[in-house]
Amino acid sequence: MTAFIVAAIAMVATAIGWILWPLLRRSESSTVDHGAANVWIFRDQFADLEADLARGTLSPAQYAESKTELERRLLDDVRASSAAPDGRRSHRWIAVVVALITPLAAAALYLQVGSPAGLSPGSAVASDEGEVTREQIEAMITDL
Repeated sequence: MTAFIVAAIAMVATAIGWILWPLLRRSESSTVDHGAANVWIFRDQFADLEADLARGTLSPAQYAESKTELERRLLDDVRASSAAPDGRRSHRWIAVVVALITPLAAAALYLQVGSPAGLSPGSAVASDEGEVTREQIEAMITDL
């Protein structure tokens, strides 16, 4: 009985570990500085505008208008990325809920489908009813 309980606890702990690992590990995408990425994109687009102005495909008025629009978009993007909530907090709550529900669900499933009576030490006592005598074997053979 004790071995079963220890094995069941170990299996539940392993299952919880496998479930929680992706939720708790620090992902590489969360370390990206979105503001810096926006500035890099802005610089690239600004260089494209200057190149278009130098080639003559944009007039100075179009260049000024495009530059103002680009700066406005950059400002909006930087504000939006700094105001975005951190998803790490919600992952931690999910991890806590999963860590609590998994063992409870496993126990409930075992009580519903398994054999809880097998855990009591009294049920493991051997009885003499399981022994078959030679006469019973011969009677079974003749019945065949």
